[in-house]
Amino acid sequence: MKKYRKSLKTAIKNAEKMAKREAKFKSKGLEVPPLTLKERARLPEKPLSIDEALERLRELFNHLIHHIQKVMDAPFDSASYANTFCEYFGKQIFTAARKVSQEEAKEQALEIMRQVGIPQPEIRFRQYPFEFSGGMRQRIVIAIALSSRPEILICDEPTTALDVTIQAQILELINRLKDELNLSIIFITHDLGVVANMADDIAVMYAGKIVEYGTVDDIFYDPRHPYTWALLSSMPDLDTKQKLDAIPGTPPNMLLPPKGDAFAARNKYALALDFEEEPPLFEVSPTHSAATWLLLEDAPKAVPPAIVTARIERAMEKRKKKTKEKKEAE
Repeated sequence: MKKYRKSLKTAIKNAEKMAKREAKFKSKGLEVPPLTLKERARLPEKPLSIDEALERLRELFNHLIHHIQKVMDAPFDSASYANTFCEYFGKQIFTAARKVSQEEAKEQALEIMRQVGIPQPEIRFRQYPFEFSGGMRQRIVIAIALSSRPEILICDEPTTALDVTIQAQILELINRLKDELNLSIIFITHDLGVVANMADDIAVMYAGKIVEYGTVDDIFYDPRHPYTWALLSSMPDLDTKQKLDAIPGTPPNMLLPPKGDAFAARNKYALALDFEEEPPLFEVSPTHSAATWLLLEDAPKAVPPAIVTARIERAMEKRKKKTKEKKEAE
């Protein structure tokens, strides 16, 4: 009851302010200007009933159908569709709506800040971005993303411009949140080391398209696309002093997309067909596919560069050794 009294007092106070503002302009013979964004934000919200919301939704739907009829240049009976559409989606919207007070919103914000590992959230809550370190800002951005309770979290280069120690902390945090909140995470990065430790499934992309898709084991132990080979060849490895291979050429201008396979001009394994036609995704296994004409049955045999083959062999040996040690320890 106390909460409602407070809301009523606030509404009355705001209404009085608006009345004084209107009187002030009218007394000078001036037209009352529209409210600023700040003034509109202070106005009390008038909640819609389900019937009012459905009516507005129905109006929007009919407006959309009117435009569809114009484009199709044909009559379209929308009444039954409009009713079904509005009844279903209107109720879904109201069911999903979360109405919280300022106090509840603040407590939820503090709880999310605690989840992402921000110390003293009550103090940090009142601070500005320039008062935070790079790692702390990254945690705040993750907290903002989690505030809507998503089922999927998209992390686009979340460790860029962070030092190695902070990178490790952020990656550990993301992994922990994934398990605690049962999230699916789409992790976008150029760092193959991060990919190996974070991902379950990997999509290798070039020129905006997926050129190879598979599990972590598929991509790192059985790569099939020349671009994946090139990426693995250019990745530093502490176990060898072998010279890294750089990918020749430059990425294509996607304002003028090249004919055929976009990677063909930089691909030393390219076939004549690569310059004429874009390859589809060929299935290597139920979990693994790659978009390269090298997977055609009559294509010439091509094997990964020696640096990639040697790296895979070393990784396999390490894995066997760890498995053996684990079994002996048990």
